[in-house]
Amino acid sequence: MLYTRTLKDYVEKLASDQSIPGGGSASALVATLGISLITMVARITSNRKDAKEVGKLKKAIEHLLRLNARAQEIIDEDAKVYKEVMDG
Repeated sequence: MLYTRTLKDYVEKLASDQSIPGGGSASALVATLGISLITMVARITSNRKDAKEVGKLKKAIEHLLRLNARAQEIIDEDAKVYKEVMDG
């Protein structure tokens, strides 16, 4: 499982001469990093005393968490599907 590896290990594997992990997996990793940052900002904003629309922010956070979970799954799914295609 690529997702559960250390970041250092993942980056070293990505820079290797092997085709897995590749672009799809790396793109999913970038997506999960971006979604995580957006989630952090939404949580910080929703915790402020003067925050407006807290309910909308909490729904947005729930949606972001689902998106992030899916992006994390894709990190490994991309490698699995690529291997299946290459193995024929």
